[in-house]
Amino acid sequence: MEEIGQKWYRYYSTVALLNSTVALVITLPVFIEDWNVAKVISGGSAGTWLTVGYLLFFIVGIGVLYLCGLVYCLVPKAVGKEEIYSEKLAATQLVLMEIAILGACLGLYIAGYIGGRMLLAKIEAPKIHEILVQFVLPILAFVAAGLIGASLGIINYALTLRKAAK
Repeated sequence: MEEIGQKWYRYYSTVALLNSTVALVITLPVFIEDWNVAKVISGGSAGTWLTVGYLLFFIVGIGVLYLCGLVYCLVPKAVGKEEIYSEKLAATQLVLMEIAILGACLGLYIAGYIGGRMLLAKIEAPKIHEILVQFVLPILAFVAAGLIGASLGIINYALTLRKAAK
């Protein structure tokens, strides 16, 4: 039977691998000259949103998710007890974090691209702001979901360490 820590490592690392595929897809537009993604990025301002979303997707969507899975695998080995995680908390953490990663990072990416393209088209800043401000609350909601997911993970790790100490 597979140990719980290894099972959650497999789930988290699989999602991180799937996010690597998404990262490849969101990188490809940079090479499509007609889309002007490179100009949007180098133009700064609204294009910075694209850059932030892109980089955060790599850092959180791949790196942090993988590390979360690694913790689920390594902590039980370190404390000598295998079946001590709350699987419900681990699952909820993974789902909320993935929803947050996809929503917030891709929201920033898309908003930055739209705003950057508008800047390249010489559209006035107040009109660009009207478009970008529509993305703020949805992105914030996704970030809140991610914070809840991460908090559940911390609680799960803490409970695990507490059980191990007994």
